[in-house]
Amino acid sequence: MLMIKQLPPPLPDSLAIYKQVGELFSQHYGKEGSIACFAVDGYSGKPLNAKTLLPELGDYLPLLAVAGEQDYVAEQGRLVREALDPGIQPLNPDSNNVPWLKRQNPFYFTDMILGMLDCYSLGLGDEWLTLAKEQLERLFTLFWKKTGLCKERFLPFGIRLPLAEANTLLFTEILLDLYKISGEQNHLEQAKKILSPWLLCSKQQGVVPRLIPLSSWIMAFSRFQRRSQEYPLYKHNTFFLAALLALAKITGEEEYLNALCQSTQETLAFFTGPQGVPSYMVYRNKGKNDYDVPTLKGTLLADHLFDCYHFLRAEKYLVQAKCMIDFWLKERNERTGLIPYRLGGKRTDVDSLTDFAVSLLKLFALTREKQYLEAARDILASMMNYHWGDFGLYQSVETESGVVRESRVETRFVSLFLKPWILLSAPEAIFDNPLLTSLARDR
Repeated sequence: MLMIKQLPPPLPDSLAIYKQVGELFSQHYGKEGSIACFAVDGYSGKPLNAKTLLPELGDYLPLLAVAGEQDYVAEQGRLVREALDPGIQPLNPDSNNVPWLKRQNPFYFTDMILGMLDCYSLGLGDEWLTLAKEQLERLFTLFWKKTGLCKERFLPFGIRLPLAEANTLLFTEILLDLYKISGEQNHLEQAKKILSPWLLCSKQQGVVPRLIPLSSWIMAFSRFQRRSQEYPLYKHNTFFLAALLALAKITGEEEYLNALCQSTQETLAFFTGPQGVPSYMVYRNKGKNDYDVPTLKGTLLADHLFDCYHFLRAEKYLVQAKCMIDFWLKERNERTGLIPYRLGGKRTDVDSLTDFAVSLLKLFALTREKQYLEAARDILASMMNYHWGDFGLYQSVETESGVVRESRVETRFVSLFLKPWILLSAPEAIFDNPLLTSLARDR
């Protein structure tokens, strides 16, 4: 089992960030006796809606535990167990146009269960593993249909929409994490079963679309036909690649090793548009690919290439990843040190900047080239200068001036900001220390 004490001691700057983030969660992000709220106004600190971080456990509880907030995490755990009582139906936290029709989505279980497993792996108690297993069993009872997890379920009728969405491929990794913990073969077989239709789809198309049908009649609806021609990179194709990598590592089976190598190159080629870097989204229209404007989120494909390089030791993966990172480093604003979210854009996105700082640290871990370590530190300093306010990190600022353009603070992005500061304790060990490796994953 991985334990918090296996981490290197934090740097003084990191400890200061730990303290600030911990105080925000314990004192400002929700009333006493409640699960942390999802978003607050960056100027007043008042919650913006009734949503909580229940579906986002993996984005805040493990990181806060590492930052020394174990008592807070334990209390949040108690509240989570109450909220997930077997008699309670967890619903999508987003609003619905039809108030009486409630929706459930398997994607909202992904980060929740992942967070439970992470808390268990950190040594925070066996109850987290028990809870994760209970919720996983509940998930398959609610959503499994024929060969995949249904995209959505409607209450009060219990009708399941016979479409699968690629963002549920994270359950492949979750099941494999459980397999590593328990050694139970059924977890491995279920992981393969989830991946199977998507693997077939990738062999036919090179990449995976947003949606695939679980019953053919559903494609008679033009809305679903159109969405099946959408190809998101992040949380869809990156989850597919991560699932292949995890299965290749655990099983060593040639099918998954070959699919990993082929799909990685095909994904890189498919999403790389005229600008020479991956786009966040590609739309297939009458056999032609329409590329969205490249965004900083596209560099998360570089993270997969880092993992492939570390696993397979093929130099091409590292070269390809460095090209992506170097491209976006050239987009840094000379005055603020910030990077726009969209190529040629004027605004930042706080979560993308955090992810990019983590990518820079991972690249340093593999190359030992100090300019990447310094670039990560510079970006984190720029975020503190321009994104940090009294109640956390503003969602967006102007790249040129640093003026706040979206004062909303999503609390999960504040806790995720801990990740690069934790990794800074020993960036050269990111791929050698199992706990750092686990924390560095972007899911």
